[in-house]
Amino acid sequence: AVTTQKEYLVGKDFFLRTNLASSSKSTFLNEKIENQAVRSALSGEEGNIKMLSTDKKSDYIHYKPFNFENLNWALISQIPEKDVNQPIIKTMGKVFIIFLVIITLFM
Repeated sequence: AVTTQKEYLVGKDFFLRTNLASSSKSTFLNEKIENQAVRSALSGEEGNIKMLSTDKKSDYIHYKPFNFENLNWALISQIPEKDVNQPIIKTMGKVFIIFLVIITLFM
């Protein structure tokens, strides 16, 4: 299964410090991301949050501070909710089929 998970670094000025593979143009220092996850990570917090992405779809985001020497950046990992739930949905379908097979064999 293909996931659209992405990880990126954001500086204290909220500009990306990485190029996003999903973008056709350079995002390094060209794209600004200012949201609750980034603000929390830049404040020294680590955690998880579910929020709407720029395309208005629900994403799960893990955030944490990334401090190296004098750098105070945010490390963000983002995955769409549909990609998180897909393995669960597939597993539930397989369990249901196995259940039907067992019921059929013993009836």
